[in-house]
Amino acid sequence: MWCNCLVSVKIKFSGTMGWLQLRDGVQRGNSGWSSGLEIGYSGVGNSVCDENVEFLHPGVMLEASFPFADGSVAAWGRRICKMGSWRGAKATRVDEDHFPLLQFPDEIIEKVIGFLTNPVDRNSTSLVCTRLKAIEGESRETVLISNCYAIQPGTLKSRFPNAKSITIKGKPRIVDFSLIPHAEVWGAYATPWVDLLKEHYRPIRHLKMKRMTISDSDIKRFVSACGYSLERLEFEKCSGFSTTGLQYIAGACRNLVVLNLSEADILQGDAPYWMTSLVNTASSLRVLDLYLTEVEDVEQSVLERLAKQCHTLRLCDALKINHVLPVVTAACETVRHLGIGLSFQNGDSPNQIAEALGRCKELEGISAVWDPDEVSAMMLMPVAARLKTLDLTYALLEQPELTDLLGACVNLEDLQCTDVIRDRGLLEVGTCCKKLRSLVVQQDAAGFVTQNGLTAVAKGCFLLEKIIIYAADMTNEALETLATNCPNLSDIRICLVQKSWSWKETPH
Repeated sequence: MWCNCLVSVKIKFSGTMGWLQLRDGVQRGNSGWSSGLEIGYSGVGNSVCDENVEFLHPGVMLEASFPFADGSVAAWGRRICKMGSWRGAKATRVDEDHFPLLQFPDEIIEKVIGFLTNPVDRNSTSLVCTRLKAIEGESRETVLISNCYAIQPGTLKSRFPNAKSITIKGKPRIVDFSLIPHAEVWGAYATPWVDLLKEHYRPIRHLKMKRMTISDSDIKRFVSACGYSLERLEFEKCSGFSTTGLQYIAGACRNLVVLNLSEADILQGDAPYWMTSLVNTASSLRVLDLYLTEVEDVEQSVLERLAKQCHTLRLCDALKINHVLPVVTAACETVRHLGIGLSFQNGDSPNQIAEALGRCKELEGISAVWDPDEVSAMMLMPVAARLKTLDLTYALLEQPELTDLLGACVNLEDLQCTDVIRDRGLLEVGTCCKKLRSLVVQQDAAGFVTQNGLTAVAKGCFLLEKIIIYAADMTNEALETLATNCPNLSDIRICLVQKSWSWKETPH
C-alpha cells in the first residue's frame, strides 16, 4: 500500500553537475513516464521506487516522483543489511551497481532521507552501509540518548554533528519507586554533556534531560552559550539545581517557548522571584510545567500574566494561591491545559470559578486538582464534556462525585487517577469514555481495582493505546479481553499489589 506522501525530485542537468529541489508531490501513473533509466531498487518489490524516467540532456528539466510504501525503507534497510554489518557480523561491501540509489550524489540522498520522519526508518537506513550511515547522521536533527552511560559524549558529536533537538536520560525509572539504595548519589551527572553542548551545539533548539543531576553552574554555562537559540528546555525529574539556576534561564533564554520542570527537585536559592524575571523576558513562553515541584514565592500578578500568556500552565501545590478566580479569568482566551488547585478554601465563590472555567474557550485539559471536596469537583462540570486530558492523581475525590465527573467526560482521551476510582469508576469510564487512549491508575492506600474494572474498560474503550494499572487481582480472561478488544494497545503495565480488603467490589 502506497503512502500519501511522495518525494518529488526536480533536476536540472548541466554537464556533470546539477542542482535539485525536493518537495511534496502528487502520485502519478506510470503512463506519464517514458521508459529509460530506471531509478531505485526493485529487487525487494516496491520498497523504494519503481518509476522509470527519461534520460535527459544537459539543460533539460526533469521532474520525477518517488513514492514510498509504508515501512518500505525499514524493510529495505533490514534486507540489505544482511549483506553488510548486522549486529556485529562481518562487514561486506555493498555493490553500488546493484543499488542505483547509491549512485546518486550525497546531496540527493540527504534530501531523500530528510523525508523520513520515523526514527525506525532512519535507523534502518543507517544500517545499510557506511555511506548512508554518515549521510543519515549528518542530516539527523532529533537525537534520543536513552542512557547517559551508554555512549561517551564525544560520540554524539561525531555521529550527529548537526542535531538541534537532544534528549538525554539518566537514572533508570525504578528510582521513582525507591528500589535503588542511595539513588541520590547514583550519578547521571550532566556536566560532561553540558561541556559538549556548549562547545559544539550552540544553535540547539531543544534540550531535554530526564532524571539527571544538573547543577546551577551547569545551567549557567549552558544557557550562556546556547540560550539565544533555545526554544524548549526540559529538566523532567532532575535534581541538583535551585532557583538560582532558574534565574539564569530566565535571563538568557529570551526565545523560550517551553519550560518543563515537572517533578524536579528544585532547591531554594538566592533568586526566589525568578518567575517574575521569566515572564518579563520570555514573551514567547507558551508552556510552563511546574507539576509536583516546590516552587514558592510567586506574586499573584505574575500568575495572572502567565495564565494569559501560556496555553499550557501546570502549577504546583506549593504555590498557595489566595485567589484562583483572577488566574482562571486571565486564562479564558488562551489556555488549553490548566493545572491549578481548585479548593473551596481559596476564598473564591465556586460558582464564579465554574463560570470562569466555562468561558475558557480552548480548555481541553485539567490536572493537579489538589484536595477538592464535593463542591470543588462541581467546578469542573461546565467543561467536563470537552476535556481530553484529566489528571486526578492527587484529587481526594470519592464515590459518587468521581463517577459523576467521569460520566460527563465523553471526549476524554487521557485519564490519570488512583485506584480510589474502584471498579465502579472504571465501569463508568468504559461506558462513557469511548475515545480513551491512555489510562493510568496509580496505587492508593484507600482504594483498589480488580480484573472486573479492567474488563469493563476493555469492553468499552476500543481505542486504548496505553494502560498502566495497579490492581489487587487479575485473571487471564481479563487480559485476553483487553488484547482482543484493544488492537492498538502498545504500552501495557499491570502491577499486582497486596490489599488488606476482605471483600471485593463488582461492577453492576
